Amino acid sequence: MLKFGDEVIWLSQGGGYTSTKIGTVAATVPAGVDPKALHFLKAGDGASWPRMFDGGPRTELSYLVLVFVEKTSGLSPVLYWPRTRNLRIANTE
Repeated sequence: MLKFGDEVIWLSQGGGYTSTKIGTVAATVPAGVDPKALHFLKAGDGASWPRMFDGGPRTELSYLVLVFVEKTSGLSPVLYWPRTRNLRIANTE
């Protein structure tokens, strides 16, 4: 089981591309809970939150992972909700 602050890595697929993502566990999402219902996700936190968490609750424990993505204005925080089976502890050495 992962815990808050663990650095994780996973492969992400979208738009015909595969990329490696590295981030930090920001929250645990219990089975049956929609992450949009978590208290720290408020309106105005970012237009991508609702789109990123489409699909409704999952049947297994899962995690929200914070990744800093490089934008033209600098680094921006983005939350991802990857499948738990795809997450691995990142090698921090």
